[in-house]
Amino acid sequence: YRKMMKHFVITHISAAKRRLGRTWMLALLMFLPSCVHNGGDIGIWFGTWNITAVEVDGVQLPQPQGYHWAVNFQSQIVQLMQVTDRYDPYKMSFGNWTEDADQMQWRFGSETWPLPPLPGIEQDNQFTILEKRNNCVRLKKVTQAGVTYVYTLKKLV
Repeated sequence: YRKMMKHFVITHISAAKRRLGRTWMLALLMFLPSCVHNGGDIGIWFGTWNITAVEVDGVQLPQPQGYHWAVNFQSQIVQLMQVTDRYDPYKMSFGNWTEDADQMQWRFGSETWPLPPLPGIEQDNQFTILEKRNNCVRLKKVTQAGVTYVYTLKKLV
């Protein structure tokens, strides 16, 4: 009986160690290659930004009730989210982003991830960076119809 119990315990401990080792390896492999944009450094953009204000042709839109907008930047991926006031993602879409001097572009290419209804945001968005600080960014977009949108982003994380 002792021999059988010893074998049972050793077998299960070894299996648990292997599972734990695989879990750590998987976690390591997921996080190592995550930042490859600009040699691994995306500067101030990395993280979560709340969109605290949207202006349309100089008129600030009222803040929505019960939710707000947020943007995440990771590597070359941009995630636009409509988030409840409890920080639960409600609607989201993923795309790619680039920055070149005072220009920024967000491209959302997948029809399977419909865009959250943030005023002025389309599948392809070209912005002029009006202001860029560590905790605050202002982006301006002029649509083909001539409507000007200005988005104010505040760094959350």
